[in-house]
Amino acid sequence: MTPDDLRLLLRRLADHLAKLHEDLEEDSLHAARQSQTGVRSGTTGSKLPCRAPDLDYLLTDVAPRIQGWCQNLQDTAHVTGLPAGQPLNVWVAFLSRHRLVLLDQAWADEAVTELGRLEEELRTRLYPNLTPRADMPTGVLPPRLTETEICQAYSVQPATVRQWKHRQKIRDTGATKRVLVHGEAEHHTLYERCDGTDWPTKKENA
Repeated sequence: MTPDDLRLLLRRLADHLAKLHEDLEEDSLHAARQSQTGVRSGTTGSKLPCRAPDLDYLLTDVAPRIQGWCQNLQDTAHVTGLPAGQPLNVWVAFLSRHRLVLLDQAWADEAVTELGRLEEELRTRLYPNLTPRADMPTGVLPPRLTETEICQAYSVQPATVRQWKHRQKIRDTGATKRVLVHGEAEHHTLYERCDGTDWPTKKENA
């Protein structure tokens, strides 16, 4: 791998990590607002300020892999200035600044392979394809869906729908759908895909 190729790989990795931190912070703020307004009162489930699986993945899997290569760089090449206490994307920036030295190390191929694998993992985690449920009926979905309908169709959580909106995969149409819930009418926001294409269905992906 050339220094320029490694720079691009590390830039993508840093961008993914920054986005993951942003998503976790957004979930934390959303949970805090719900707690203050009492919306969560009487509900069950985790009350952590962000998604526990993503936080656990970040702290126990991603962090040691990145920080380990930074430590190797310091120990074997005597590079100083480890970004202790900084977000993981800053650690990746440290690797990028010293990429020429990194590529000179005996363990460079192993490091590049693992960093590439990590970039792919994060990309898949942050930008998953819209995959319909296996038991979803075949046929074309309506062009506009409510949050609940999206969750049911693709087996995702409401937080995921918010992330898709934040990443501009879907958008609020400004229209609402009248739904009868527990005998009372409620109006739910409708969403559509930003690229104007139809929602993927089981039939299309068969």
